[in-house]
Amino acid sequence: AITGLVSIVVLVGAFFAVKDLNFVRQSPVLSRFSSISLEESTTKSRFMIWNMALKGFTENPKTFLIGYGQENFNFVFNKYYDPRMYAAEQWFDRTHNIFLDWLIAGGILGLLAYLLLFASPSYYLWLRKPRPIDEAKPEEERFSTVDKALFTGLFAAYFFQNIFVFDNLTSYLLFAAFLAYFHHVYESGWQWKTEGEQKDLDPELANYMLIPAILVLTCGGLYFFNVNPIRANMDLISGLSPHSEGATKNIEILKKVIAYNSFGTSEAREQITQIALQAKNTNGLDSPTKEAFFNLAKEQLDAQVAYVPEDARYRLFYGSFLDQSGLFDL
Repeated sequence: AITGLVSIVVLVGAFFAVKDLNFVRQSPVLSRFSSISLEESTTKSRFMIWNMALKGFTENPKTFLIGYGQENFNFVFNKYYDPRMYAAEQWFDRTHNIFLDWLIAGGILGLLAYLLLFASPSYYLWLRKPRPIDEAKPEEERFSTVDKALFTGLFAAYFFQNIFVFDNLTSYLLFAAFLAYFHHVYESGWQWKTEGEQKDLDPELANYMLIPAILVLTCGGLYFFNVNPIRANMDLISGLSPHSEGATKNIEILKKVIAYNSFGTSEAREQITQIALQAKNTNGLDSPTKEAFFNLAKEQLDAQVAYVPEDARYRLFYGSFLDQSGLFDL
């Protein structure tokens, strides 16, 4: 272990000693590591975003306990925006720190629940003896010392990297699979109930009530939460692509995208605004079509501002659209 730690220190030190050499600067990966600094613009941005998140978290007892709900950091970002971020990226819907993300989404209770996903396996790994697979061998362990070290290392690495990033679907799937594997190994061979305590589910109840209800809920959920947004996304891509029928076909498809009313509607409205501005500056496009694009974009921006009146992003977006359209009196 000491040899491993010393080797890591030596490697890191050697890297910083050669970080200004050409082969490091020319490598996309190595140059990214060599540029890490407290003075780097992205690092400064993170500190300012974290400060905004803490202000939002401590705003009142409600936000402290249960937060703002999922996907709502943009409201905190709007309210506590730091003007020193003028030179950085202007829109953040995450804090780039998973622990602050959970403080915003679920308050202190949400963060504690998330931290238990790390604390609970660690407790069972090191402090609590597992149930014996064989009652005659109560001392039998599920994990060797190497297993424990490996699990702890994986937890620690994942925990540390989450200080600077936010999770996504892919990383959540891997984390959940890791926890499931850990649970499976820990509980392997354990009989939760003896044969005499097991109760079979009534076949008629299962066949005629539970299974049909599960099928209906599953199919309905797949349509509203998966199929519908996927169709909206595909149509949006189609609406932004050229068609042999002309630009009127694009307008028809974009209206169809809005009609889906999926969670991607706000993105669709932003894209409609962009394509309307492109249409305005496209030579050869007739005036009625340009007007149709403009009317569609203005109508959707009106709807988006009415839907989230406290979100400054869309008001600024709307103002930019009107400015580029030369409509300063609106």
